[in-house]
Amino acid sequence: MCLKFYELNTKLGQMWAAFSDVGIVKLCINNTEMKEYLQKHKGQVVDSSKEKEILLKELNSFFTGKTKSFNIPLDLRGTDFQLRVWNELAKVPYGEVRTYKDISIKIGCPKGYRAVGMANNRNPIPIIIPCHRIIGHNGDLVGFGGGMDYKVRLLELEGHDVKTKETKAGKKYYIIQ
Repeated sequence: MCLKFYELNTKLGQMWAAFSDVGIVKLCINNTEMKEYLQKHKGQVVDSSKEKEILLKELNSFFTGKTKSFNIPLDLRGTDFQLRVWNELAKVPYGEVRTYKDISIKIGCPKGYRAVGMANNRNPIPIIIPCHRIIGHNGDLVGFGGGMDYKVRLLELEGHDVKTKETKAGKKYYIIQ
């Protein structure tokens, strides 16, 4: 598989993308993750192309609230279970959230919410496949590959009121009210 890699300077910050001939394969918010992906797949780093410009335009339009969805072609690669989860994540509308259990029920695996969490964690195309819209059953924000700050920013961008709470031990966590 020959991949092309792009560095993207978006309105939300620096990101990296990998494309196959079919579509986007990987979107990274963190440079370390993309470096590891580059080493593993030995792709070609490209300065510019039409697909990079389209992706950058779509991301920036999303980050400024002008659009609520993406049209860039996807090339999702994963297990059958992961693909079922990611396809269900893609159905969660802009401005809405679902729980891991909601997703597990939708894919016909009602007790598989932990497995859904693992598939969510391995989502190769965050933001476009909106794993940031998946939360804990009590409204807690749990996990996001790009870091919790990005998850909070994305949910706030979509109109959610995210609050910071603190445990008795002084540990911070986030919750949607």
